[in-house]
Amino acid sequence: MKKRDIILDFTSLLDVIMILLFIVMSNTAVASANVSEELTEAKREISELEYKLQTQSAAEESYAVYSSDAVIVTMYNTEKDGSHILHMFKGENGEDPVEIMLGENSTGNTRTRIRTYITDILETAENSPVYIVFQYDKYTIYRSEFEAIGDELRTLSRQYKEVFYKEVETAGEE
Repeated sequence: MKKRDIILDFTSLLDVIMILLFIVMSNTAVASANVSEELTEAKREISELEYKLQTQSAAEESYAVYSSDAVIVTMYNTEKDGSHILHMFKGENGEDPVEIMLGENSTGNTRTRIRTYITDILETAENSPVYIVFQYDKYTIYRSEFEAIGDELRTLSRQYKEVFYKEVETAGEE
């Protein structure tokens, strides 16, 4: 028996290995890019949360400093079952909030209720400043309601030197 020379050709095997290596490297690069984007997003979210925490801490410190010298009134709007509601309360914990049903056709009632609530506070405030913070969600308030509230707060701040107000947009859902 004659020995035959056996020739092994690994060219196609090398091609397959190179293709697999290229695929693995490509997937690794894509995965690395995704992780890098997620890391950047997480860092941004952390910095936003740190900023909010600092802001909240500063607000709490301001409240602690001025709460004994001033009356702080918080107003905010909500929507429930298609109805728009304005909540108003005095102090930090929101005890005994006053609720006003808003509506495009009831702006006169809204103005009157706000005026009555604030003037009642002014009568017992003994010349202390009254700080009003109107926190609104632009997705749950009509323009006419927002304008009526803002107009009444501006009128009160012009009429009474003790009244100061600020409008703050809260993050709402579209």
